Amino acid sequence: MTAEYSSKNSDLRDILSFEKIDFFRINFTGTELVGKDYSLIAKEIWNGKVSNIDTLVNTSINQRLSKLSKDTLSFKVIAKK
Repeated sequence: MTAEYSSKNSDLRDILSFEKIDFFRINFTGTELVGKDYSLIAKEIWNGKVSNIDTLVNTSINQRLSKLSKDTLSFKVIAKK
């Protein structure tokens, strides 16, 4: 797994910082990923306690999304309070 924080573009990086927006590029890589299902879950945390959990993606129950066909899963995460 690799995670790259913010943007390479300095102007965009300044705007993200000013607006207190977190931006990550996430990559999972490995031959063992091919043919696997995956799920992405968001947890909202307030005062150190999980207040809400949402399943954003779950390929095992979504007919429109398929298992991974490549050895890399890449996505972006954007968060703001």
